[in-house]
Amino acid sequence: MASLLADAGVSAVCATEFRRTQQTVAPLAARLRRTPQVVKAADVAGLVARLRAAHATDIVVIAGHSNTVPRILTELGTAPPVTIADDEYDSLFVVVPRGPGPPVLLRLRY
Repeated sequence: MASLLADAGVSAVCATEFRRTQQTVAPLAARLRRTPQVVKAADVAGLVARLRAAHATDIVVIAGHSNTVPRILTELGTAPPVTIADDEYDSLFVVVPRGPGPPVLLRLRY
C-alpha cells in the first residue's frame, strides 16, 4: 500500500488502537514521515467528526476493520452500504466528495 499511495498527497494517516491496523499503515507513514494518529475502533462517530473538522479537504488514509470501515463510509455519506468479510484484507476504499451531493465511493483491491 505504501508504494500505491506514496504520491497521492496523503496528509494524515490513522489507524485503530490494534496492532494489525497500525502495522498496515506503518510503511506508508514512515515513507511520508508522518506519525499515525491512533483512534479508538469503537468511536466511529468521533473519528468522522475529527475528519470533518480537521481534514475536510485533506487526503487521509484510515486503517480499520470489517465492522468499522462500513460504518465510517456510511457516516461519510456513501451509498449503498458496504460489507467486508472478516477474512478480507485487500480492499482500499476511496471517498471522493462531490459538493452538495453524496460522495463517490471507489473500491479497489491491492
